[in-house]
Order: sequence, then structure tokens, then C-alpha cells
Amino acid sequence: MIGDMTRVLYYVHNMQAVTEFYRDVLGLKPIFDPKTAPTEWIEFNAGTVRIALETAFDPSGVASTHGKVVFRVDDVEKTREELIERGAELSDVMTSGEEHYCEGKDPEGNGFRISER
Repeated sequence: MIGDMTRVLYYVHNMQAVTEFYRDVLGLKPIFDPKTAPTEWIEFNAGTVRIALETAFDPSGVASTHGKVVFRVDDVEKTREELIERGAELSDVMTSGEEHYCEGKDPEGNGFRISER
């Protein structure tokens, strides 16, 4: 069902400053997604997981920050149904580029995403 954790995703206000911190201060190697502009999304190689940065805006367009862990699954829709049956509250399945995913929160409000990527 739930696979390995693949990414820790941080939503950030100042993409350039945070990118420079992870790249220049911590020395992590950036992995650019060619389908998305680097000003909106960037990933860094952090060993067995990646650290991903995404420009922070909520649906109303207001800047927001929060983080979440991302778990890889083979089938988002099937896993979503199984998790809902076990009591999880999850968003509808969404698509961004080639990624299919849905999101939820734990009882304390910490976010997570299940994704086929």
C-alpha cells in the first residue's frame, strides 16, 4: 500500500533565498524538473529522499507556508479508497503534469501526499 517516503515538500515565500540556502549553504545538489519553471518548483538530492520546494500560494492566491511528507504508491486511486475506508480524510485525486496525487492530514494537522511519483 504505502511505499517509501520520496520527498519532504516545503512551501516557501522566497524561492531564490531558500534555493540558495539548500544549494549553497547546505551543499545539496538541485534536481530540476524540466516540466516546471525553477521559480515555482525545485528538488534537491538529499540521499534516499528529496527535499522539494514549491512556491507557496493557497487557492485564494494568498501566500501560505506549510510542509508535508510525500509517499510513493503504485495506484493513487486504489490507495486513496483503502485509506478512506480506514478513517483517513483525503482530497480528490489531482493531476499536475504527469503526477497523480491526493493529500490529507494527520490528527494534528500535519500534511501528507500520496503520489505515483
